[in-house]
Amino acid sequence: MRVGNWEASLAPQSEVKQRKRRAVARCHRWVGLMVLAVGCGRYEPPLAPERLSPSAVQLSEATATSGGVTLTFLAPTTDRRGKKLSGLQGFLIYRKKLERASDALNPSVPFVVVQRVEDTSLETLERKKEEAVRAGIPVRRVSLSGEERRVTVTDASATEGHTYLYKIVPYSLDGVDGEHDSLIRVVFSGSSGSVVTIIPAADDEAMESMSLDDIAGGLNETGLR
Repeated sequence: MRVGNWEASLAPQSEVKQRKRRAVARCHRWVGLMVLAVGCGRYEPPLAPERLSPSAVQLSEATATSGGVTLTFLAPTTDRRGKKLSGLQGFLIYRKKLERASDALNPSVPFVVVQRVEDTSLETLERKKEEAVRAGIPVRRVSLSGEERRVTVTDASATEGHTYLYKIVPYSLDGVDGEHDSLIRVVFSGSSGSVVTIIPAADDEAMESMSLDDIAGGLNETGLR
């Protein structure tokens, strides 16, 4: 080894510099290949906007009084993938009036938006994060309480003597509808005597395989029970 090192020291300075440049060049090529490999390994195709849209709200209560139909629910905190929700614009309150049982699954009798509610939960979350930063608290510990996620909305346009189906659909900042996983059936009498039924696991796909009685609740083709 000592002989080899000694011989290298006798080589012309220009040759030594060239060897160094070649070594550096080889190193750069290897680094470039490694970066390219890592980059390729992490590449994922762009996600469809629907995948990033909000998951379903958590319905907590549905009541009917002389003032109308009131729905209470919790805003979602995740998107359809189950990942942390990055944007939530608000909620669409859809309603369908059932004149007969078959209207429940009849696409020509559509759900219509009767109310649009703006979300405030994510704005509250961002404010809490800013307060946490100022207080020296890790942001990862910041979350929303149930009360801060709670939304209450009343449909005052419901008409006495009619049966309605409601669904609540959250939507993203880009206006893309999120999920809904339940329906609310209301036989509205204009008082607290109205019959309110929450139908769980009733998203659009599940509804196709549900019976009319499950959805319409015994409403027959003449509109009577």
